[in-house]
Amino acid sequence: MSQNQSVPTAAEGENIENLSVKERLILSGIKEIEREGFHDFSLRHIAQLCGVSCAAPYKHFKDKQEFILEIIHYINQKWIAIQEGIMSLYAGDRQRQLLEVCMGYFRFLVDNPHFRSVIVTIPKSADPEQLNARHELSASLKKLVKEYGEEMGISEKMTEMRSFIVRSLIYGAAMFIDNRQMADDDATATMVRAAIQRELSVGNGLEIQMC
Repeated sequence: MSQNQSVPTAAEGENIENLSVKERLILSGIKEIEREGFHDFSLRHIAQLCGVSCAAPYKHFKDKQEFILEIIHYINQKWIAIQEGIMSLYAGDRQRQLLEVCMGYFRFLVDNPHFRSVIVTIPKSADPEQLNARHELSASLKKLVKEYGEEMGISEKMTEMRSFIVRSLIYGAAMFIDNRQMADDDATATMVRAAIQRELSVGNGLEIQMC
């Protein structure tokens, strides 16, 4: 797997110009929401950023709410593609799959801070369909932790706690890097990996081999 799991952003003009109008609108929308928030962004302004007519967004999205939902689905699809690649690479080794998916998720959030900004700032008052779509981003990781816990005979309560702690480690480390409280380097990645390994193995008499 490539260590760089970022995707084109609206700031990368040379790359984004080669994309479809719909994807260009989505990527520009992500950057606009990151700057202006969910309530203040304008589809008209996003169209201008893409160099298309003000009517262009409505050829792809019914309204502003559908546009937001499509943005969330877009982010989810990018992560799912990465996760599927990791699962395939380590097929047959549940422990390694779980560890590498955790690290892949960490890398995905670090390499795509604009994605993370959108996901974590979706207001609680958002459309239920948007809120459900947001939860899909980490749902696959939660499912892997649950399946691993069942295979290892770990209680449901303990598995749920570990899922929470592992996801907190991933998001926390990504935010520390974004805030420049931690360096985005091999030492940090090694520390994050060790913390996740420790959490997955503690208390069940198992030691996950350092990979």
